[in-house]
Amino acid sequence: ANFERVREEPTCELLHQHWFAHGLVMRTPASSIKPKHWWWIRLPYTGFYLDGFTRLEQDYQKKWSARARRAQKKYLTHGLEIRCVSRELFEKEYAQAHTKTPYKSSFIRCFHNLTAIDPTAFRNFLCYQNDTVVAGMSVFDYSPTSSVHFVAFISPEGKDLQAGTGLIDYRFQTSLKQWLTYLSFDHLKDPSMWRSHIGYTQFKENFMDFTVAYKTTYLRAM
Repeated sequence: ANFERVREEPTCELLHQHWFAHGLVMRTPASSIKPKHWWWIRLPYTGFYLDGFTRLEQDYQKKWSARARRAQKKYLTHGLEIRCVSRELFEKEYAQAHTKTPYKSSFIRCFHNLTAIDPTAFRNFLCYQNDTVVAGMSVFDYSPTSSVHFVAFISPEGKDLQAGTGLIDYRFQTSLKQWLTYLSFDHLKDPSMWRSHIGYTQFKENFMDFTVAYKTTYLRAM
């Protein structure tokens, strides 16, 4: 079992609730606080440990990079439409989309399973050119003040139309209406990751205020 960015130590009782009798548990704390029990073994973390965040403000575009502001102006010239849709429609369009996303089937399976737990906690957006979907994004509102990027996709046509920037702007707009304060862009490229992650990291950095690193991971047999 893997617990990422959590404040409390996982307990045997918690594992039993999820049908674990015994097993190996990895934990990446949400802060620099060390585990209370000595039998947590510190590991060199090789997974995703960099996150990007922004503090949402009314005039949020002033904090965007010049490149992002130019992309948003270009997006607005194409007459695209973004709609908030059901999880079923988002999953269907994601499965049909022509993208080069690695592990696409795994992302779709993860989306299907997690959104089924509480569909109301997710906002799913599709970007349309006429009746054709060219990009999509789903975000998870995990607290009254905070939201995290969950999954996204974009077609080659959508890239040329700057649909990704349009979706980011729509996310910011709708988050303001819900009085959200902190928006996470989730995983960024860290030194252990492939060069293929550079592109989406550079894209996210156009909209971020700061980066947070969760570098310490612990292992324990429970």
